[in-house]
Amino acid sequence: MMNADLKRKWLDALRSGKYQQAKAALHRQGDGFCCLGVLCDVSGLGKWEPVSTDTKLRARAYRIDGEPCIETCILPTAVRRAAGLDSCNPSVSVGPKYNEKASGFSLASLNDSLGFTFEQIADVIEAQL
Repeated sequence: MMNADLKRKWLDALRSGKYQQAKAALHRQGDGFCCLGVLCDVSGLGKWEPVSTDTKLRARAYRIDGEPCIETCILPTAVRRAAGLDSCNPSVSVGPKYNEKASGFSLASLNDSLGFTFEQIADVIEAQL
């Protein structure tokens, strides 16, 4: 079961309008955040730093105790554990209104491929995690 306090912070942040939505990275400088990047941000466990000096890349790594998240599209293990999640990219079901398959989608795919808004993603998280 998900940590209730961190879940509330995550839902509030996704619905706040404070975070601009981005794709294919937890956080892109100037472009925004993936829904999973918002969870990293509100967890308070680490800080954002550039992945490289290549200004075209603009992806930001989330570092906890100086260690970067290896993947740029999934949760760092420490954030996953703090949140009480079983996966670094949790799977959820969505109704046929959004996709005929309706189940087995990761949160990153809702954010990146299916075009869910943060508000819609928050609704799914609230109901299923």
